[in-house]
Amino acid sequence: MLPRALVGEIKPENWFGLIDAIYAIILTLLLLELPGFLLEALKEAEFRSADHSILLNSILYSFFGYLAIFIIVYDIWAHHRVLLAYSSASRFNLAVGTFMLFLTSLLPPALTLLSKMKGELALGSFSAIGPVYELLKDERLLIAFILVGVYGCITLLSIKELHAIRGREELSHNAKVMERVRYSGLVMLPIIILMIILAFKQIIQPPLPLVLIALSAYLPVDRLIFKFQRRLPAR
Repeated sequence: MLPRALVGEIKPENWFGLIDAIYAIILTLLLLELPGFLLEALKEAEFRSADHSILLNSILYSFFGYLAIFIIVYDIWAHHRVLLAYSSASRFNLAVGTFMLFLTSLLPPALTLLSKMKGELALGSFSAIGPVYELLKDERLLIAFILVGVYGCITLLSIKELHAIRGREELSHNAKVMERVRYSGLVMLPIIILMIILAFKQIIQPPLPLVLIALSAYLPVDRLIFKFQRRLPAR
């Protein structure tokens, strides 16, 4: 690797443009895949022309699935920006941040594969009890693992920074920011795991798990839980 003396010190602002560009590409890839999702819905409707509910269900699945992933990626980008701005520049932070980018970049192809396999299942191209169906369930699990991994990295980095800056009064604002990021990550992780359990027990059907995760990311769920905990009587 090039010595740091040649490329300069690692500074957070040097990475903002690159981070923004990568997340913008991820969101663009999601948008480019949306017409393909809708075409899959039209194929299902053509295959079962007597049942218009299939077309409506497929269109809603594609649209809300895309919207949910869009919101989740935006939330990940926001966390990543905050971590870059308020955390120290180190090789460990850079490595974990790069791994976060890698995991997030897997969301567009994972969602595309899931959508296409769902369309093939609806068209009867393969059995609902065969090995390909099991792969479909694994693909859903892949998306869940990606989200768990990303928010796990967010939580890890925020906890690490909290340990590094506690006791240093001049960085009290940074500590408050990292505390909020840590709490946000800790709230999102059990929500994602709960959605996985409910989905695999078939209590809720796709794309509802993704939609609920997106709502949790968009709405101040962490702040509401924090306020609720503060109102609980101390034991």
